[in-house]
Amino acid sequence: MNHPTPPADEDARIRQARTNWSRHWERVAAGPAPDLFSLKARLKRFLRRGGGVELAWRLVRRETGDPRGQRLLEAGCGTAEHSLRLARAGNRVVLLDVSRAALEFDQRRARDLGLPAAAVQASILHLPFKPGIFDAAFNVGVLDHFGPEMRARALAEMLRVTRESGRVISVNNDTRSGIHPLAMRRAQRAGRWPFGPKDGVASLRDCLPPQLRRDGAVREYSRGFAGQFEYLHYYFAPESRARKVFLTVYYLASCALNALNFIPGQFRVTVIRKRG
Repeated sequence: MNHPTPPADEDARIRQARTNWSRHWERVAAGPAPDLFSLKARLKRFLRRGGGVELAWRLVRRETGDPRGQRLLEAGCGTAEHSLRLARAGNRVVLLDVSRAALEFDQRRARDLGLPAAAVQASILHLPFKPGIFDAAFNVGVLDHFGPEMRARALAEMLRVTRESGRVISVNNDTRSGIHPLAMRRAQRAGRWPFGPKDGVASLRDCLPPQLRRDGAVREYSRGFAGQFEYLHYYFAPESRARKVFLTVYYLASCALNALNFIPGQFRVTVIRKRG
């Protein structure tokens, strides 16, 4: 696993994000790594399929494509759950994150599951890979932590390391969701928001070169009307009984109303097809 020195021109917001996420993942890594493929884990995912994590997984799985044997980069991997599920399906995955604690946690999960997963500590703004070596590069909930200039730099790097006719997929919180900013501000006031600044994405088209915008290489859509209400758990204290009751009721309701996630809401999905 690489541990590069942050570039001299790295933005202060990125340095702060590095600190925030490292603290968060150090807390997560101190606990046990959740199972992914036991019967209990599968049942839990089924019951939570109306929530954000499972919705994001379905979007990533669809947009990365079905063929096995792809080489995939998750640029900002966090828990790496999506990558590990893709690895289980027979793809070769590379996990990249600014947080060493996150990558160590993810590698422990991969070892426990017997899955191959290379891990690289680096910034999404400076990907340490040769051009065109991945079939697809993706992330979930990463670019909505950046401003427009850094979103453009990150997308340019993801496109650089993706092969011709490959795909870049980015799933972020949509500006259509009114629930997320309300819940975030509530958590910030209560001191329960460790993730730093986060702004919804209306579109990433303007972050791309004009040629990509002209030739039809960019496709965007929104999903997750039901999923956005999951964020209301930030109105409750962590580990509180009220929060547990809310999430139980929410998951039961969203499971039954999962079809509502086809309506625009929580996630803005951007898919870029790389062309010569």
